[in-house]
Amino acid sequence: MTKRFSAVLASALAVSLMFTACSSSVPAAGGSKGLYEHGLELVAMAEEMADSESYLEIYTGSPRISEVVSQFGQGDYSAPQKVYRLTPTADYLAGYDMAADLSGLSDTLKKTISDKAIASLATRINAMDGAENLAATTVCTAGKTFVSGELTEACVWLYVYENGFPVAVTFTAGEDSTVAASAMFISCSDFQPESSQKIEEYLGGGVKAEEIEK
Repeated sequence: MTKRFSAVLASALAVSLMFTACSSSVPAAGGSKGLYEHGLELVAMAEEMADSESYLEIYTGSPRISEVVSQFGQGDYSAPQKVYRLTPTADYLAGYDMAADLSGLSDTLKKTISDKAIASLATRINAMDGAENLAATTVCTAGKTFVSGELTEACVWLYVYENGFPVAVTFTAGEDSTVAASAMFISCSDFQPESSQKIEEYLGGGVKAEEIEK
């Protein structure tokens, strides 16, 4: 984990959303919508938020933040160029162990910490460009809940567009196969998701990036 990326961890976690689990099937069997399709719906919802003056008037009174958000809505999100699945590596909690002793925690609580950590990934990246940028991406964060039996582990799906901002979609597993999903634009200027290797290097080795075949 790079020093600069680790430096924004604490503040970013304070405003992160709680996400948790996903799998790699695209789409789900039997004709029902899979995670890929649910992710696309959330991207479309986030785009609509960013492109709506009425929505922005309700949720932000800052002209500067509105200006940043409006840039999101100018992109073309009709079809992603690439899609990556991001999952934590086995030593992902190492950064947290450095800040606090987790040895006395139960496995359940450790998993909760791990889940929240991967859930905060988009927030942490956006925080690298400052508070205004983070606030702008938070304003048009889209969410939904659905039922799925696909979920296996905490992760983020990153939708990358040729003429638009990347969008990170995270899925949270709840009880009785319910899933909470949320999408956030990634607008950090230093983040260039050109390949799995580039993403892993930027995130400092704590996350595994795998390109999903559409």
